[in-house]
Amino acid sequence: MKEKFELFKQSVTGRWCVSVISAAPLIPLGFAFALERESVLAPGRTGQQIMICVAGDLVGYFYLFVMQMVFLRTRYQKAQNFWLCVFIWSSTGLVRGLLADFYAHSVLNLPSHLAPRMINSAAFTGCSLLLAAFYFGTISQRRVKNHALNSLNGLLEIDSSQIEESHIQARKQAISGFQSALEPRIKQLQTLASGIEKLGTTQELNDAIARLKVQTQQLDWQLKSEVSKMEKNSFTTMQARENVLTRSPYMKGAFPSILSVRTSFVVLLLGGVVGQAFRNSLAGILVAIISSLLIITFLAASREVLRRFKSPIDSWIFPFVYLGVFGIQYFYSSFTAHPQFHLHAPYNPWYSGVKTIVGVYIASLISTLLAQQEDVFIRLAKKNQTRLIHDKANEVAAQDMTRVVVATNFGEIQGKVSGVIFALNLLTNSAEGGGFKPELTGYIANANALLTDAISDIRHLGVKEYSN
Repeated sequence: MKEKFELFKQSVTGRWCVSVISAAPLIPLGFAFALERESVLAPGRTGQQIMICVAGDLVGYFYLFVMQMVFLRTRYQKAQNFWLCVFIWSSTGLVRGLLADFYAHSVLNLPSHLAPRMINSAAFTGCSLLLAAFYFGTISQRRVKNHALNSLNGLLEIDSSQIEESHIQARKQAISGFQSALEPRIKQLQTLASGIEKLGTTQELNDAIARLKVQTQQLDWQLKSEVSKMEKNSFTTMQARENVLTRSPYMKGAFPSILSVRTSFVVLLLGGVVGQAFRNSLAGILVAIISSLLIITFLAASREVLRRFKSPIDSWIFPFVYLGVFGIQYFYSSFTAHPQFHLHAPYNPWYSGVKTIVGVYIASLISTLLAQQEDVFIRLAKKNQTRLIHDKANEVAAQDMTRVVVATNFGEIQGKVSGVIFALNLLTNSAEGGGFKPELTGYIANANALLTDAISDIRHLGVKEYSN
């Protein structure tokens, strides 16, 4: 819980604790709530109601501008004190209510309702500025994380290209090593194997010499097979870099692409409780809570229905969902307007329905922005993880290719083939010169064993490389 609260404070006390962009959508909403309040405090005087609201809003938002310039000027560089932000948000509402009452009483000579105006204005303004700072701050934090991950993806892409290039060079060197270091020696082996056929004096010796010739042919075939695999099989490559920051459309027709449930509940509960508490006290608060629960239940069911349909069918369903929200709120407001519910100033059903639609619409728009930023973050993290795995595989494959080069030019394969050539040369020279007479059958059997090992080594080099 403490960790979540710290994350919450980070979102609301940074760059967006007070901002023109985050406060701008609250101006018409705050004006509508103030006008709703004045319809009870100054009934029947629409022109005067508008002037009272305008006066309070002008002075209130000017106060907010001055306070953020004086106390929150470093918000772009560092997080601000949370309780200082709470004070500024709530005191802005108090100033709005205070100036609205001053204008109504001193200028328009209407009765003073200082406490109701200040409490109602402070509750709405403080909570709405807090929510705006939270949602805009959260969206901003996710965008920063997404851009950081995207930059990391760019660096990984550069590393990938370097690893892939090293793999290409290692493969070329391996093929060149096979062709330049082993092919000439295998041809020499085949020539020497053909030349010692005349040494066969027994059946056992002839069999050993015949097996030697088969071994040289098999060694030649194995070498060409591995070279062919290297030429045909390339390393794994990543797709060309795509702009993962590209998001799916925010809107489906005229409506946000996500139908919010939780955010709608917060917005509807805030608007309902703040409005009803002033107009109808505890009975109004209870009515607002039940209304919010009814709407949220309908939204949750509608969202499950929408999940069963894909575009463009779901775009046709959204209007009916919002019409359903309006209908539920309209009939509920009509029902609770009856005298038995003891509401002093019940809402007009038409106004209540429209107000609820606006709340759901704004909440869904906020949720769409948050969800799309989260989707971008998940896709970026997944892509970076995939690239790291890909780079590791290519790096291991490049190391294996280097091992192939070393084994071909300087390792056991080269040593075994050279040892067989040396032995066959010794046999040929001894037969022609009449000097040292080795035991031919055992000598050739040893040569066959070396060739068998060389063939196996070449095959295992390829198996290990391609398995990676």
